[in-house]
Amino acid sequence: MSEALRVTINPANQRIDIRNLRYVGRWVEAFEAQRASFEEEIKEKVDRGELTVTTDSDDPKMDTPERAIHFMAHAAAENSMQRWAMLRGIGLPGDKIIDHGQEIIYELDPSVPPLEYQAVEA
Repeated sequence: MSEALRVTINPANQRIDIRNLRYVGRWVEAFEAQRASFEEEIKEKVDRGELTVTTDSDDPKMDTPERAIHFMAHAAAENSMQRWAMLRGIGLPGDKIIDHGQEIIYELDPSVPPLEYQAVEA
C-alpha cells in the first residue's frame, strides 16, 4: 500500500446525501468540466499522432472518431470523479478509508469550503 494521504475536509462533506439535487448539480458541473478537459487532451494526442482512436461501427457510442473520443473522455472523467468524491469525503463517515490501495485519512476543519479539500502527504 502506498503512503497515506491526509485530507482536510469540511465536516459537512461527510453528511452529504449523494441524491441531493444541489450536490448532484455540482457533481455534474465538475464532471462535464473534466470530460471536456479529457476530450481536448485526447484530441491533441490524436492530432500529434500519440494516440490512435478505434471506432466500432456496431456501437453507436463509438461509431465515429468524434464519438469514440467523447466515449474515451467520458470514461476517464467517470474515473476522475470517483477520486473527486473520495478526496472530499462525500458521504463517507469516519476518519479514514482505503481507495484503490491508497489510504486516505480525513481531518475535519469547518474552515475548508464545502465540497473542497486540502491534501498533504502523511
